[in-house]
Amino acid sequence: MNAGANDAPAPTRSSERIFLIAMDAERGAETLFLLRLLRWMREAGVQMEVLLWRRGPLLEEMRELCTVRVVDDLSDWWVDRFLRAVGLGVVGKRIKGQRMRWWMRRAAHQFPRALVLGVPAARALRYATKPLPAVLQLPAEERPWDERVTPEEWAMILGRCAGFIVPDDSARSWLVAGQGVDAERVRVQRGFLPAIPAPGESEVKGVEELGLPEDALVVCGTGTDAWWRAPEPFVPVAWELCRRLPDANLHFVWLCHDMDEDALWPLRHDIANAGLQDRFHIVPATVLMDQFEASDLVLLTGRPDTFRLISAELRLSARPVVCFANGLTEVELGDAAVSVPYLDIEAAADAAAHLLSDPDAARELMARAVEQAGRTHELATDLPRWLLDSTAELLA
Repeated sequence: MNAGANDAPAPTRSSERIFLIAMDAERGAETLFLLRLLRWMREAGVQMEVLLWRRGPLLEEMRELCTVRVVDDLSDWWVDRFLRAVGLGVVGKRIKGQRMRWWMRRAAHQFPRALVLGVPAARALRYATKPLPAVLQLPAEERPWDERVTPEEWAMILGRCAGFIVPDDSARSWLVAGQGVDAERVRVQRGFLPAIPAPGESEVKGVEELGLPEDALVVCGTGTDAWWRAPEPFVPVAWELCRRLPDANLHFVWLCHDMDEDALWPLRHDIANAGLQDRFHIVPATVLMDQFEASDLVLLTGRPDTFRLISAELRLSARPVVCFANGLTEVELGDAAVSVPYLDIEAAADAAAHLLSDPDAARELMARAVEQAGRTHELATDLPRWLLDSTAELLA
């Protein structure tokens, strides 16, 4: 039985080998980062294997690049289903734990090092019965004091990780001063938000593929069907903006993180009732930084949400931004965006119309975004190589 695995493509060249542990294959920032990292390593000939806790829509794309084992798949194993059916679920749970230990022992035997992406994923290290030299990398939007991880789990993670790669000095101080981690074991790589194109491969931008007219002014929004990132406020702002700029060829793009049509029905209903069918486009959110760059303005209509990762990607893409002052987003973006009163539809439309009509005001806003991004993030194209080298050096 080989539950949760797939047939891996043969590596092409290079003797580098690394085992990666992550949470899931959902279409989120961390998973897209991992997918692009895998593409880069595949092209570079790095031998790799991935352990995920959960499945997701990007799983098959990952499995085209390397072997991917998924903890959730163990629950679909016929042995586990049978044991649960006869009331022996506890026995099945123990067997799944043994399978996890076997996976980790196999990884320790085949790979000289492991890179763990995110604190919650690091809980897999408790199944390592044989030493597996590991480095924990924290993405930009994650802090080490993750509330999903218990103090006992943190003690295990701190004991089993030989090194840490963190996004800023506050995370480094928390580890060194607060947890007693040797400063030599911690490295800072600000941001972790650069694009990581696979060599010779261009990223799909989505917005540019819509075939819009050359004179189109493109306004982007992004979110999910969850209340705090829902698209409902985006549609009335779009309608008001059309009233303010009647002669402009306005087009609105919603970068959607979940293309489930049942979840999108309310949005399509609002678009139709507002008469915006010919101007409104719903496309999958892929690489947000690239998609933002293909727009003329970004409109963040989220409710209480920091949009930390999206805010950072906006600064790096240097687009003019209008957002609601929800107590979090405007603080995150600072003077790199125009914030308007919370859920003030007309004020948001006024601000957007001003930026689309006044190129100088838009350029000034974009210049502040670039300057702010330079203080907090690095746009390094060699990040995959840096990650591999840093992991090796921390484990040396």
